[in-house]
Amino acid sequence: MKTKCITLIALAVGLSAFNMVAQPERPPGPRPGGREGGPDGPRHKMMVPPLIVALDANKDGTISADELANASAAVKSLDKNGDGAIQVEELRPKPPEGEGKDGERKGPPPGGQRPDGERKGPGPGGPGPGGIPPVIGALDANSDKTISADEIANASAALKKLDKNGDGALQKEETRPEPPPRGEK
Repeated sequence: MKTKCITLIALAVGLSAFNMVAQPERPPGPRPGGREGGPDGPRHKMMVPPLIVALDANKDGTISADELANASAAVKSLDKNGDGAIQVEELRPKPPEGEGKDGERKGPPPGGQRPDGERKGPGPGGPGPGGIPPVIGALDANSDKTISADEIANASAALKKLDKNGDGALQKEETRPEPPPRGEK
């Protein structure tokens, strides 16, 4: 009986040790495949809106004072049809690689994107009040969902209104909508 008990204990300890050795050690930090990514890169690559890409000429994540001064030219570069104004369609990001040949999206739209370019509900990088991202809201002064030639010409002054800390530049936090108050959806 004593040898049977010792054998069972040895077997249990051996299996526990084998189980610990057999599992790979997880590196510290975020889980692989999460938003932060893992060894194979991020699972969900955050798409930067074309408007921010155009404004942030040096791609450092901050729209500097010089980039703000050149905002009119940067916004005008998004006028794909050459009509002198920017429509919602011209502000949409390029379709991701997972799209069909005819441009139809496979699966549900990311972040609840609607056909009119607005999102349904707040989320990371989503809309501010009224469903419009803050940068677009600042540029589209009359809220007609078109950035007119006059609004393009006034882009620098309009964007400076988003500079909450008064440093003359726009950091990511200043170009994104504020999160909703806790407890509200």
